[in-house]
Amino acid sequence: MIKSETQSLVLIDYIHNPQAEVNNGSASKLPESLKKDDVNRAYVDTAAPFESVKEAISKFGGLIDWEAQTLEEVLKLSSPRSSSRTSKLLESLKKVNINQAYIDTAAPFESVKDAISKFGGTVDWEAQTAVTIERHKHVHLELEKAQEEIMKCKEQYEAVESIKEDVTKELSSTKRLVEELKQSLEKAQPREAQVKQDSELIDVRLKEIEQRIAKFASVATNTDGVEIDRERIADFTAVVAELRLVKQELESMESERVVLVDERNTALRKATDFDVASKEIEKTIEDLNLELVATKESIELAHSAHLEAEEQRASAAVALEQDKLIWQKELKHAEDEVEQLKEQLLSTDDVKSMLNRASSLLSRLKDELALYMKAKPNREAKSTQEHKLVDHTGDVKESNPLALNPKELDEARSRIEKANNEINCLRVASSSLKSELEMERASVSTLRQRNVLASVLVSSLEDELNRTKTELGKALERAAEEADRAKEREEQAKDEACTMENVANSTLKDSSNLVTLSIEEYFKLRETAKEAEEIANSRVISAIAQVNAAKDLELRSLQELEEVKDMIQERKTALRTAEEKAERATEGKLGMEQELRTWRAKQEEQRKARGAATRLPELSNLDTAVEARSCVGKADAGIDESPLMANPKLQMTRSNTTNSIGASKRGKRSLFRRIAMLFTGKKTQPMG
Repeated sequence: MIKSETQSLVLIDYIHNPQAEVNNGSASKLPESLKKDDVNRAYVDTAAPFESVKEAISKFGGLIDWEAQTLEEVLKLSSPRSSSRTSKLLESLKKVNINQAYIDTAAPFESVKDAISKFGGTVDWEAQTAVTIERHKHVHLELEKAQEEIMKCKEQYEAVESIKEDVTKELSSTKRLVEELKQSLEKAQPREAQVKQDSELIDVRLKEIEQRIAKFASVATNTDGVEIDRERIADFTAVVAELRLVKQELESMESERVVLVDERNTALRKATDFDVASKEIEKTIEDLNLELVATKESIELAHSAHLEAEEQRASAAVALEQDKLIWQKELKHAEDEVEQLKEQLLSTDDVKSMLNRASSLLSRLKDELALYMKAKPNREAKSTQEHKLVDHTGDVKESNPLALNPKELDEARSRIEKANNEINCLRVASSSLKSELEMERASVSTLRQRNVLASVLVSSLEDELNRTKTELGKALERAAEEADRAKEREEQAKDEACTMENVANSTLKDSSNLVTLSIEEYFKLRETAKEAEEIANSRVISAIAQVNAAKDLELRSLQELEEVKDMIQERKTALRTAEEKAERATEGKLGMEQELRTWRAKQEEQRKARGAATRLPELSNLDTAVEARSCVGKADAGIDESPLMANPKLQMTRSNTTNSIGASKRGKRSLFRRIAMLFTGKKTQPMG
C-alpha cells in the first residue's frame, strides 16, 4: 500500500512537471529541489482565491467535493502556463463576488420613478402632477358652478314666492271689489222697489183723473144748454196736459227701469262669473303652490343627490388615488422581487455552469482513477525493485499518505453522488423558481391591464358626470327662463287687474246708482289667466321630467361607481394573494439559503480538519517519492494519454499537449537510465 502511494505521488509530480531535469547527475539534490517546488505549490493551493471560489459557489447554491477538486486546481496552477488562467479566474471571482454583494445588499427602490426608470419606462412625472392638479381645479370649478346654480334657483324660488304674494293680494282686492259690487246691488234693489211703487201710484192717479174727466163729459152732455165754466175747462185742459207729461215721465222711467234691470242682471252675471273665475284662480294658485312646493322638494332632492354624487365621486377619486399609490408600491415591490428572481436565476445559471464544469472534472477524475487502478499491478511489480533499492541504500523514508485507499475512493464516490443529488435538487428548485417567476409576471401583466381598465372606467364616469352637470345646468337655465316668462305674464295680469279696478272705482265714483263692468276686459283677463296656468303647468311638468331624468342618470352613475368599487376590491384580493405567494417564495428562498449556509459551514469545517491532518505529512514525505520515479516510466506513458491531459483547462492547445508528451517521454528515458546507472554503481562498490 505504501509503495502504491509513493508511485501515485511520483506519477502526479511527474505529470505536473514533466520537463524537470536532474542537476549534475546526483540523486541527493533532487529531493531538496523537488521539496522546494512542492512547498511553493502547497502555498499556491491554500491561497485565498480558491477559498473565495468555494464561498462564491456555495453562496450560489453549488455543491462540490472540494477535497477532490483541489487535485485538479493543483494540476492547473502548478504548470507555468497557468498564470493567465489564474488571473482570469481571479477576475471572474471578483465579478461573482461583486454580483453576489449586489444581490444580497441591494437597497429597495425609493420611488416608483426609480423603478420605472430602471426597467426602461419613460414617464413625464411633472405632466402627470399637472394633469392631477388640472383635474382638481376642474372639479372645484364645477362645484362652484353648481353652488352658483343653486343660488340662482333659490333666487328664482324667492321671486316666485313674491309673485305668489302679489297674486294673492290681487285676489283679495278683486274679492273686495266683488263685495262692494254686491253691496251696491243690494242698495239698488230697494230703490227699484220704491220706483215701482211710485209708478203704481201714478197709474192709480191717472185712472182716477180719467174717471173724473169721463164724469165731467157726461155732466156736460146731460146739461144740454148749460154753459160750462171756462175756468174748469181750462183747469181740465191743464190737468190733461199734466197727465200727458206724467205719462211720458212714467214711460221714460219704465224704460229706465228696464235698462236698470238689464244692467242689474248683467252685473249679477258678471259678478257670478267673476266669483267663479276668482275661485278658479284660487284653485290654480293653490295647485301652482303645491307644484312649486313639489318642484322645490325635487330641486332640493336633486341638489342633495348631486352633493352626494359629488361626495361619492370625490371619495371614489381619493380611494382611486390611494389604490393607485398602493398598486404602484405593490408593483414596485413585485418588480423588485422579479429583479431579484432574475438575478437569482442568473446566479443559478452560473452555478449550473460551474457545477457542469465540476461534474466534467469529476468524471475525468473517475476515468483517471480507473486507469490508475488498471495500472496498479504493474506499479506493484516495479515497487518490489524500488523496495530492494531502498533496502540497499537505506535512504528511503516513510511513504506518502496522499495516495487514495479504497475507503477514500468510496467516500469520493458517495460525495460525487451527493453532489449529483444536490445538483438535481438545484435544478428542480430553479425550475420551480422559473415557474413562480412566470406566474408573477402574468399576475403583474393582469394587474396592469386591470389598472388601465379602471382608469378608462373612471374617465368615462367623469365624462358622464360632466354631461349630467351640463344638462342640469341647461335645465335649470330653461326653468329660470320659464319662471321669468311666467313672472312677466303675471305682472301683465296684475296690471290688467289694476286697470280693471281703476275702471270700476271710476264708474262707482261717477254713478253711485249704476255698476258697470267691461265684459271684454274680464274675458281677456280670464283667458290670459288660463294661458298662464297652462304654460306654468307645462313648464312644471317639463322641469319635473328633467329632474327625474337627472335622478336616473345619477342612479346609473352611482351603480357604475359601485361596480368600480367591486372591481377595485377584487383587485385588492388578487394583489393580496400575489403578495402571499411572493412571501412564500421569499420564505422558501431564505430556507434554501439557510440550508446552503449550514452545508457550507459543515464543508468548511470538514475541509479545515482534513487539511490540518494531511498538510504536514504531505510536506515531510515529498522527498521519499522522488527516488522511485524511474519505476513508473511505462505507466506514465499510458497515463499521459488519459483524458486529464486532453482537458482544455490544463493545456492551451492540442499542439502544446503533443510537445509536452514528447518531452515527458524523453525526460523519463534519461531519468530511467541515470537511476539504473546509480543502482549498478552502488551495488558494485561493496564487492570491490
